[in-house]
Amino acid sequence: MKNFMIINRNKNFFLLLFALCLTLTTHFTYAQKVNSLIKKGQREYEDNNVEAALEYFEQVLSVDRNNYTAAYFAGVSYLRLAFPKKSLDRFSIIRPERFKLTRDLYFWLAYSNFKNNKFEEAEEYIAQHRNAYKNYMRDELEQLEKNIASAKVFYDEKKPFRIENLGDNINSENPEYAAVLTANHRTVHFTTRRKDNKGGEKSGEYMEDILSSSMNENDQWSKADRLKGLVTVGHDATVQLFGDDKKMIIYQKKDLLITELKDGKWGHPKSIGKEINNKRSRESHGFITQDGNTLIFSSDYKTKNEDLDLFISRKQPDGEWGRPRPINEINTEKDEDSPFVAGDGTLYFASKGHNSMGGFDIFKSEYNPTSRKFEKPINMGYPLNSVSDDIFFNVKNGIAYFTSNRAGGLGREDIYRAYLFEEVNISLDFVYKDSSQPISDAVVYLESNSNSERLALKTDASGKVSSMIPAFQDFTIQLVKDGETLHTQTLSPLTSLKDPINFSATVKVSAKQDIIAEQKQEEMLNENEGQEELISENLEQEIAKEENEINKTEQIDKAPSMTQNSVAEQQEMEAKKRELDAQFKNASGKFVLKRIYFDHNEARLKSESFNELNGIVAYLKDNQNIRAEISGHTDNIGPKDYNENLSLRRARAVVNYLIDNGIEANRLQAKGYGETQPLVSNDDERDGREINRRIELKVLKSQSDGFSKNY
Repeated sequence: MKNFMIINRNKNFFLLLFALCLTLTTHFTYAQKVNSLIKKGQREYEDNNVEAALEYFEQVLSVDRNNYTAAYFAGVSYLRLAFPKKSLDRFSIIRPERFKLTRDLYFWLAYSNFKNNKFEEAEEYIAQHRNAYKNYMRDELEQLEKNIASAKVFYDEKKPFRIENLGDNINSENPEYAAVLTANHRTVHFTTRRKDNKGGEKSGEYMEDILSSSMNENDQWSKADRLKGLVTVGHDATVQLFGDDKKMIIYQKKDLLITELKDGKWGHPKSIGKEINNKRSRESHGFITQDGNTLIFSSDYKTKNEDLDLFISRKQPDGEWGRPRPINEINTEKDEDSPFVAGDGTLYFASKGHNSMGGFDIFKSEYNPTSRKFEKPINMGYPLNSVSDDIFFNVKNGIAYFTSNRAGGLGREDIYRAYLFEEVNISLDFVYKDSSQPISDAVVYLESNSNSERLALKTDASGKVSSMIPAFQDFTIQLVKDGETLHTQTLSPLTSLKDPINFSATVKVSAKQDIIAEQKQEEMLNENEGQEELISENLEQEIAKEENEINKTEQIDKAPSMTQNSVAEQQEMEAKKRELDAQFKNASGKFVLKRIYFDHNEARLKSESFNELNGIVAYLKDNQNIRAEISGHTDNIGPKDYNENLSLRRARAVVNYLIDNGIEANRLQAKGYGETQPLVSNDDERDGREINRRIELKVLKSQSDGFSKNY
C-alpha cells in the first residue's frame, strides 16, 4: 500500500511537471509568434507600407489586447491612414507612464485627440510631453499648438452650413476623392483606391481608378461603377469635367492630360500642353476657366521642399498654353492644391499654409482687377473645413462637393456635399381644397421651430406669399383670415438639388374647417360659457392686433409699381445704374447704399428707400450675370446678438424688395454682420454710430470681368 502511494505521488508529480513544461513551451511559442508579428509589422512600417504593417499589429492585438508596442504602432498607423477614431481607440490601451519604447507617445496622443476634435485633451498631453521631455519635438509641438488655436477659433465661429456624406453608393472604407460633376450636377465622376481596381496593388497601395454614378429623380446616387474606356492599370484620377461634359482633365503619370467624349466613348488622353507638364515636376490638379482662356494648376516645379504651388497660364493665339507664372500672393512654403474657379470668378483652393487648422483647408480668394492680384485668402471655416484634410472643392448654385478624411466618415477619404446658403426663397400658394380658389387678404404667420423668429406675411390676390427664410429649419405656419385660424401645419422646406435655394408649395385648406371649429367652440361654450367667452375675446383681440400691424405695414410702406415712376425717378434710376457700374468696374464692388431707411429698431423699409432700391433693381436687370450680397450693419449700442439679428432682418427686407420687383432669388443673399464691421469708431453719434448703421451691397463679379482677362 505504501509503495502504491509513492508511485501515485510520483505520477502526479510528473503530470504536473509535464503540464508546467507544456505551459512554458506554449507561452514561449506564443511569445515568439507575437514578437515575430511585431518585427514583421515594424519592417513594413519602416518601408512605408503602412497598411501591410497595420495588419500585423492588429493580429497581435487580437491575441494580446494589452500589447503596448502593437497598440502604439497601430495608433500611429491609423493616424497616417486617416482613421482618427480607430487611432484614439488603440492609443487608449496604453498607460503612458508605463510605456518606455519611444519618447514621442505624448505627442501622438495629443495629435490623435486633436484629430478627434478633443482640443483640451490634446493640450493636456502637450503639457505632459514638455514636463517629461522638455524641448524634444519642440517644432512639432509648436505647430500643433498653432493648429489647435486656429481650430478653436473656427469651431467657435461655426458657420450655418449643412454637410452631408454622399453615402455608401459613392464612399467606402477605401479612399474616394476628387469629385467632378456634370453641368446639371446629376452625374459625378470620382477617384478611388480599392482592392478590385484595375491596376491592383503597387508599393503597398492600390492604384487609382475612376468611378461614375448618376442621381435619380429623388436625388439618390446610384451604385458607382467603373468609368469604361478610360481606366488603365496605372493611376487614373479625375481633375475637371468641362466643355459641355465632353472634355475631362485627368491625372496620369504625374501629368495633366485631356480626354474627349466622342460617340459615347472617352478617347485616348493627350497632354494638356508642353508648357504645363514637365519631366522634372508633378502637376497634380488644374482648372480651365469657363471662357477657356485661363488655366490654374498645381505643380511642384522648382518649389521649395518640393511642395505644391499654384500657377497660372493664358491660352496663346495658336491655341497652346503659355508659359505659366506662380501665383505668389497665394503660395506658401506648404502645399497649395486643387484650384477651382466658380461662376462668379472666385478662386477656391486647398492649402496647408495660411491659417489652416491642420492639413489641407479650403480657402477662397477674389481677384482684384485694380491691383491685378488675388486678395488675401479667406479660410472657409468650420464645418466645411475641419482638423483633418479638406480638399477638391467645387461649387454651383450654393451646392458644393469636396473631399475630407474627417472623423465620422465611412473610410479614409470620403466625398461630401455642402449646402453653403443660409436662406431659401419660399413661395406658398394658399387655396381652398374643394374649389381651388385662392385665399386672398389672409395673414400667414411663419414661426421657426428652432428659435423665436416669426414672420407675418399677407397673401395677394392669387393667394400667394413669398419670402426669404432661414434654411434647414422647420416652421409652423398659421393661416388667419377675418379673425379665424383656417389652417395650421408644420412645414419643412426641403428643396430639390435641381433648384436648391427655391422652395414652392400649394397649401390646400378645407373650407369646412371653419364650421367644425365653430361647432366645437359652441359646444365648449355651453359647458363653460363665461370662461370660453373670455378666452375667445382675448384671442380675437390678439389676432386683430397683429393683423392691424400687418395692415399698417401694407398701407404705410407699400412699394410703388416700377412702371409708375416719374421722369425724374427714371433719371435718378439711370444715375444710380451709372454709379453702380462705376463701383463695379473701379472699386472692390462693395459699397454703402446711402438712402435706405428703417424705423428705429425695426426691419421695415420706409417709402423714402424705394427710389434707391429701384435703381438697384434696374441695374441688376441690365446685368443678368451679377450676383449680390446685401449686408446689414449696426452700431454697438445694445446686445450683440440683438444687433446681429436686426442687421440680418434689415438685409432680408432689402432682398425681399428686390425679389418682389423681378430679381431672381438665386442671385441674392442676405447677411447680417451686426456691429462686427464698423466703418468708423462708435464713440460719436453723428460721425460714428450713424455711419456704422448701414446697408451694403457687395457685387459678386462675373468671371468674364475677373482675372481671366487681366492677370
